[in-house]
Amino acid sequence: MAVACITLASLIAPFGWVTLAAMLSCETPAGQATTIVLAVSVYSLGAAIRGAAGGLLLAWGGYPALGVGLAASAAAAVVSLRRPSGRR
Repeated sequence: MAVACITLASLIAPFGWVTLAAMLSCETPAGQATTIVLAVSVYSLGAAIRGAAGGLLLAWGGYPALGVGLAASAAAAVVSLRRPSGRR
């Protein structure tokens, strides 16, 4: 089941990247290249931080700690989402 989910995610992910690039290039008030480079740089920094955190959790407590860390980071991501209020 896990292999099927990873395969499906790998097939769907490129569509998200194309959509992200199209939205950024249409919606940015600044230069398109600058905005996209900044977005990709921030994503890459986040990937490096997540990789380091995952490695530390794996070394510290093994796969159970990695599972708890994944659940905690997913919960933090859900909590951090908010709907814009529309007020300016």
